[in-house]
Amino acid sequence: MKITILGSGGWGIALAMSAERNGHSVTLWSPFEQEVNELLVNRESKKLLQGIKIPESINITTNFSVVENSDITIIAVPSIAVRETALRLKDIKIREDLSSEQVFQKALAKNKIKPEEVNRW
Repeated sequence: MKITILGSGGWGIALAMSAERNGHSVTLWSPFEQEVNELLVNRESKKLLQGIKIPESINITTNFSVVENSDITIIAVPSIAVRETALRLKDIKIREDLSSEQVFQKALAKNKIKPEEVNRW
C-alpha cells in the first residue's frame, strides 16, 4: 500500500517508520525545503528524534502532488497547520477508487479549528 504522511516532524516520522516496518511504500512530505534536505542528508531529525535513523526506503519530498498516487494520506502536521494542509488536498486529483485521508494530531489549536470540523473537508 502507498502511504503519504503529510508532516515530517516527530509524529510524522514515527508514523512513516511504523508504516514502512509493516511493509508499506511510504512518502514523508514537508513544505520546508531545508527540512527535507536535512532529512535526506542525515536520515534523521537531529532536532526532534536524534539518533533515530529514517530508512532509505522512505521517500522524503516537498512535492505535495505525491498524494495523487497514495492509497492513504495521513495529515500529521502541527494542529495550527491542519486546516491549511487539508485545504491543499482540495486542489489535488486523488484517485477516484479511493480517497482516504486520516488526521493524526495530539491536540487541536485553540480557536483555529473545532473537533467537529475535522471530518468536513
